[in-house]
Amino acid sequence: MNGWSMKQLLSPKDLARATGVSESSLKRWADSGRLECTRTAGGHRRIPLAEAVRFIRESSISVVDPSMLGITLQSQPPSSSEDSNEYFSELVLAGREEEAIGYLSHEYLSGNSFASLCDGPVRHCLEQVGHAWARSSDGQEKNLRIAEEHRAVDIILQALQQLRRMVQSPETAPVAIGGAPPGDPYLVPSLCAALSLLGDGWRTANLGPSSPFEVLRTAAVRAKAKLVWVSVSVDSPEANIRQGLEMLSETMLGMNGSVVVGGRKLPEQLTRGIPGVHAATTMREMVLFSRGLRVPNT
Repeated sequence: MNGWSMKQLLSPKDLARATGVSESSLKRWADSGRLECTRTAGGHRRIPLAEAVRFIRESSISVVDPSMLGITLQSQPPSSSEDSNEYFSELVLAGREEEAIGYLSHEYLSGNSFASLCDGPVRHCLEQVGHAWARSSDGQEKNLRIAEEHRAVDIILQALQQLRRMVQSPETAPVAIGGAPPGDPYLVPSLCAALSLLGDGWRTANLGPSSPFEVLRTAAVRAKAKLVWVSVSVDSPEANIRQGLEMLSETMLGMNGSVVVGGRKLPEQLTRGIPGVHAATTMREMVLFSRGLRVPNT
């Protein structure tokens, strides 16, 4: 699956073929402002992919030909969220790459938020991989589990990147910067944080794994960020993490912003007593907290 073939501008005919909605209706909605579009030099309507995705989600329209959007979809939804988590894990662990990527995109286009997908299917799959590795009894089996984990993470990253290319925040949106602290090599949790905030209207810059706190601070100042997130997925000296959070707190409070920190290895007491630092246990909790900070940059 080549996600980079995803179209960024669609004609009304493209979107009509993708959704089964008549081209004339789409043109009428574009002209009325219900569906935002741009015009070519020749006056032809062009619909940004992110706007088409917004329209599909908010109108509860089914996608009948995803190739017209340049994406992969897989549409056999289980009957419950619990089944959905298991289904995605089965696809990933079986190496069924296109189906896994397409299924997560189908769930998003069907109305699920990025945060709910990260808290649900993605988190469940990573936990399943971790449990399998922990149960390994010998060196050869552990090596197989490591290979399985790397393959699963690669598929999940591809699925998240396809979702990422479906959304674009306006230039006036508030900025969030984040990453994992030094010594934390995990890619997925911080990417999930970036994606969850992006889906809720933020402009995000994910600095990824092993990001020094000073780098996070410098990036936040330069971008005039309202929020810095820190994802903690490995055991680290508490004093080092706390010192870094205190530095970020001082900087962000001076910019009328905040710091949010979370992750499976975050000690419960670590953030206590640090002003401007909020601990979140899920992506949805982080998003809810962030909504109180959403004042556009000037």
